[in-house]
Amino acid sequence: MIETFQILLAEDDADDRFFFTEAFAGRQEIDIAAFENGVALLDRLQELKSTLTFPHLIVLDQNMPKLSGLETLRELKLDLHYSHIPVILYSTYTDERLRELGKSDGALLVLDKPLDRKGYENMLSMIREAMLVKQ
Repeated sequence: MIETFQILLAEDDADDRFFFTEAFAGRQEIDIAAFENGVALLDRLQELKSTLTFPHLIVLDQNMPKLSGLETLRELKLDLHYSHIPVILYSTYTDERLRELGKSDGALLVLDKPLDRKGYENMLSMIREAMLVKQ
């Protein structure tokens, strides 16, 4: 039996959460749990500590209330329970500075937020390629 690939998504925009999950809908091997901000995602990870069952990937929007994507990434990398989980940081406004900060803080990829379904499918391909290289 194929293991389901678990993704946690922190995205404050309801439309973008919908587009992200829709892009991966129908793929039986992918399960996505979406949260409105980094704090809610970190709270969920705290709950998972007792089970030691963690997601395979975390995707963070950069521009969120409470904790930005970078702030959430930094929190993740400080905790030994989560520091091994690959993290993708994405944003509508990705510049060289964000790319450098994201990579230096431990992001596997720093990507532009897709604008349509095709963009999300391309993002999935980039994530799969990066995950294979990481292994």
